Amino acid sequence: MLDQLNAASASALRSIVPNPESERLVLSIKEAANLLGVHPSTIHRLYARGEFVPKISISPSRKGFLRYDVLAWLAAKIAR
Repeated sequence: MLDQLNAASASALRSIVPNPESERLVLSIKEAANLLGVHPSTIHRLYARGEFVPKISISPSRKGFLRYDVLAWLAAKIAR
């Protein structure tokens, strides 16, 4: 995903996460919301509109987001 970001958002991501490849941790919706400082319903709404990062399957009944992808999404928002 980093290669899809423009130079400004890539720079913003590096300021948030010095070594983003080491941050490939899976976050629940609640954890992603806490990381971004928003309510979990905001994450649900953004995801439903296709404005948030893709979910990954942790198990048949559990979904989550890669921490790196969430931070890259945030960096792209900051760079705008």
